[in-house]
Amino acid sequence: MRFFREFRGYISDPRAIGTARVLPLKFSYFFRLHMFVAFVVVLALLPELSGVVGAFGEKLLALPKGVHVEKRGADLIVTGLAQPYVAGGTTNLITIDTTGVQHEHLVSSTIFISQKLIDIAAQDNLAEQKLYWADTNDFSKDIDQVKTDFSQHQGLYTGVLVCVSFAYFFFMALISSFALALVIALLVVAVQRLIYKRSLSLRDMLAINLVAITGPVVLWGLFTIGGFPLAGLVEIIACVVYSILGLRADLGIPPAATSGNAKK
Repeated sequence: MRFFREFRGYISDPRAIGTARVLPLKFSYFFRLHMFVAFVVVLALLPELSGVVGAFGEKLLALPKGVHVEKRGADLIVTGLAQPYVAGGTTNLITIDTTGVQHEHLVSSTIFISQKLIDIAAQDNLAEQKLYWADTNDFSKDIDQVKTDFSQHQGLYTGVLVCVSFAYFFFMALISSFALALVIALLVVAVQRLIYKRSLSLRDMLAINLVAITGPVVLWGLFTIGGFPLAGLVEIIACVVYSILGLRADLGIPPAATSGNAKK
């Protein structure tokens, strides 16, 4: 519950952001914030993630009988199937070509399976995902058996895709937000010293930005869920605004009180 109290304060009260300067660096809050936002984003995109797995299942079941797939080292070999093989209607196409005739992912294809990798194209809010066969263990499968296994474990495969998507959104947001907080902190410290002649340490400004990022990350999550391409730009602009508001609120804290609180 403490996280949500802090969350509410940092998203709506500049004074709470400003007082973060006299507190220990809130890396734990920063970590949990991004975990929470990534969870909400993936939860909102769950129908789309399930749709990707479902579309793949439909194309898999549409494959003819007698197809054999073998992976050796970094290469995938498909026999019993005329290639390039394209399945599906006008959307969500799957293309299979392990012969090297088709070297690049067709724009019209959602899933492209080649000799070297499987490439799932970006869809709406879902980023492009690539899996290289060199990163997997060797295997040999009859597609007829794979069809049966997929039908029995489709829920598991959906769960795996959800976990992968969560990890992607979480780490992408975490790394980009920290870089953004650090860059803004450096710029603000430089401006304060060169223009306003006010000494402000990088540590103190970073402390403000680690919590000022709350509102911007929430906006990034909402824009990502909504499918807006400028989610990253919105986060940057919002972070600058929140950082300035927090710093202006902090200007009213006397230096003596600041040092005293820091010792406590």
